[in-house]
Amino acid sequence: MAPRTLPSLPAATAILLLAAVALLAPVAANQDGDALIALKNGLQDPNGELNNWGTASVDPCAWTHVECDDHTKRVIRLDLGFRNLPGRLAPELGNLDQLEYMEIHANNIQGTVPAELGNLKNLIALDLYNNKLSGRIPASLGELQSLKYLRMENNTLSGPIPRELVGLSNLMILNLSYNDLCGTIPRSGAFQNIPLTSFANNPRLKGPEVPGAGGDNDDC
Repeated sequence: MAPRTLPSLPAATAILLLAAVALLAPVAANQDGDALIALKNGLQDPNGELNNWGTASVDPCAWTHVECDDHTKRVIRLDLGFRNLPGRLAPELGNLDQLEYMEIHANNIQGTVPAELGNLKNLIALDLYNNKLSGRIPASLGELQSLKYLRMENNTLSGPIPRELVGLSNLMILNLSYNDLCGTIPRSGAFQNIPLTSFANNPRLKGPEVPGAGGDNDDC
């Protein structure tokens, strides 16, 4: 009988990696599912938009308004804009670590923006506009280095604009208009090319900061 040939080291490594991915995928999917169920539990759903979340299937990739990556089976998009889902945002959303698009605009969402959203390192778009969000914009959003679109207009957000946001090197679109923000408008880093109309109708904003002088948020 011919001796049995063992797979080469690169081939064996590839097999082990594929096996590890296969084992970890269900665990990660459960993590995503748990986060989405926490969101669902904090929302009202008079139209039944989320009826099949956690009922028809335990796989979040099979749920309505959720999109997953074909290969990793991780949640990459949450499309809940204009769904009539008043309530509050769950901190557990910060566990959707592969999420690229969070669209929860125009739902009359109340409460604060969870600081845990700063954990979403792959996030490209954060759309929370046309809600009733209050409190401060979390400084942790300055950790979202993949972020290109940040739209939070038409809420009741207050406090100063976090200076951490100027470090978002990929930021292309920002809209913080129609809130209750105060202090000065940063004009360095990512904010250099953001039009001032993106900050309109915040009666307590003093205007753009003076270059080199820093922000004036003492009475904010």
